[in-house]
Parts: sequence; structure tokens; C-alpha cells
Amino acid sequence: CLIHFYKRYSTAAEMPGSPGHAEDYQARLYLLLSQLQKMAGEIPAKFQQRIPYELLSSLAASLAQGQILEIVKMLTEVQQATEKHLFQQSPEAEDGEAGDDCQELSSS
Repeated sequence: CLIHFYKRYSTAAEMPGSPGHAEDYQARLYLLLSQLQKMAGEIPAKFQQRIPYELLSSLAASLAQGQILEIVKMLTEVQQATEKHLFQQSPEAEDGEAGDDCQELSSS
């Protein structure tokens, strides 16, 4: 969800230290913050009270810096690799269980 949000509302990130980086960061920060405030305004009122401006501001800053996006990308890669590994192990486990059942039947 954060990846889609970041891709939708962020501009192309420049390398730190490049000309215009500070201005681009500031523009991304304000855009992300305004979008987060808009999203927060769409949730039920009883939950809006639990989302202070400081939290939205910190989240916008983290998104603008790209930290959260990189963490989510890495976690997604780990999850996909784990699911692939488990999927590959699944037929092996089923084959092993079927072999055990056949051995039990033949020994009876």
C-alpha cells in the first residue's frame, strides 16, 4: 500500500547532493504531507483524533526520503523468496507423507 502511495504521489527522486535536490525534497514533502492529511480526513472521525499532525509529518518525511519504500521493497523480496521456497517444499512434503502411508499399508 505504501509503495503504491509513494509511486503515485512522489516525483522522480534525485541523488542527494545534486542541484535542486533540496527543493525537490521539500516539494515531495509538502505533496506527501497534503496527501496524507487528505487520506486521514477520509477515515472515521473517532480514528482521526489518534493521528496527530506530527505523525503525518514524520511519515511524509520518511516517504520523501525513500527510507520506507526501500524497507518495504526489501521485505517484499524476502516474503516472495520465502513463499517460493515454501511452495517448492510443499510437493516434497506431500510426496514424503504419501510414501509413509504406503509403507504403513504394506507392513500391515
